[in-house]
Amino acid sequence: MPLSSTAMRCRHFPLTAAQMRRVAGDALGEVGARKDHFVVLAALGEFGPASQAALSGRTRICKSDLVAVLNDLADGGWVRRAPDPADKRRNVITITDSGERRLAELDRVLDGVNERIVAALGHDERTQLFALFARINAHFDNPPGPA
Repeated sequence: MPLSSTAMRCRHFPLTAAQMRRVAGDALGEVGARKDHFVVLAALGEFGPASQAALSGRTRICKSDLVAVLNDLADGGWVRRAPDPADKRRNVITITDSGERRLAELDRVLDGVNERIVAALGHDERTQLFALFARINAHFDNPPGPA
């Protein structure tokens, strides 16, 4: 039985997201990185040093998973953990100079991924697609209050 147009539209989002995750994951894997490595480095690069709890909230990586990601990044010399001067019970995570270079490398990798993903679209379509993604992300970052 043929699918309704609604069913087809509903399938496009998860199928496209899965393709994007696969392409990005493969490309990051080729340089020994994972998505969470990029997300953490990007958050630190954009917002500066943060506690593990703040970084978990900002990146939406659960605290227990974040520990493993931070261990990987610290082992690579890309982040540094140091006691928080305001609260010695917690650590502040800082991106290192090497981490900044790694982030720039991962940015280049993901630029290539973006080009591959949108290769079938013209310039105006790409511009519109990225504007729509920005609106969708802004909606989730700032959801409307209760009605």
